[in-house]
Amino acid sequence: MRTLRAAGMSAGLGIAVLLGTPTVLAQTSSGSTGAPAGGVAPPGGTTTGASTPGAGGAAPGTPSGSETSAGTTTASPDPNSSSAAAAASLPPPTTDPTEEPGRWGHQRQLTVRFGFSGGYRVGFQYERTGVAPTPCTEPGMMGSGRICTRAVANWDAAIGYGIVSIFEIEARFRFGLQDFTGTIPMAAGLGIRLYGGDTSRLKFAFGVAGLVDFTNGGLVRPVSTVDAQFRLEQGLHYDAHRMFGFTVMFGQTVSPFREALFFTIDAGISFQLRLP
Repeated sequence: MRTLRAAGMSAGLGIAVLLGTPTVLAQTSSGSTGAPAGGVAPPGGTTTGASTPGAGGAAPGTPSGSETSAGTTTASPDPNSSSAAAAASLPPPTTDPTEEPGRWGHQRQLTVRFGFSGGYRVGFQYERTGVAPTPCTEPGMMGSGRICTRAVANWDAAIGYGIVSIFEIEARFRFGLQDFTGTIPMAAGLGIRLYGGDTSRLKFAFGVAGLVDFTNGGLVRPVSTVDAQFRLEQGLHYDAHRMFGFTVMFGQTVSPFREALFFTIDAGISFQLRLP
């Protein structure tokens, strides 16, 4: 009986071993088995993960945040840091030097200007007791009585200095072609020029000047051989270069102190050199 009982126990143990072997083999492959979802190891099994999901419980094989492979942890790239690195590698933005503030100003520059203008001049002779008005009989003159007119042309020259970027002072000199009674207009004085800005090549220009008129004579022989001129100018100035520009101007000149009142309207162009 004892022999039969021992034999039965041995047979039952062998059957149990045979029945349990596939389960163990399925859970163990080359000594390494991935853990099921949830990270719970099977009973009796050993979990040595070739890949371990990151935080959040994602399914095996789906990377999330970080992933352990063969014992090494590799962080996924951060899109924000990639964008910052790309922006840092870009070259700094460039600006057009011709649009820099003050680029086209004339501050602390010596200016030399030459110009030519042509226009029309009117002379109003003052009434004097016992003196008849001079007739408008000179070549090129028109009119009758006390009013005479004629076309005129003048050359202008000036030396100036830019006090600030849009403001200059000038010493001026003007002489013209033959005027009334065959005289040559000639005047010298001081003036200022004001510009509409310093950030653009093209700008408005305004001028004011006071000159001493040295023209010998006029419509009549005055008591004094000198007169005064007051001149206004308006126009557009264009700086083709930091050291060169030109101006298209309209001008009005009044000479009131001789025996006649002279009023001149002209238009012309002038060229300006600047140093440095």
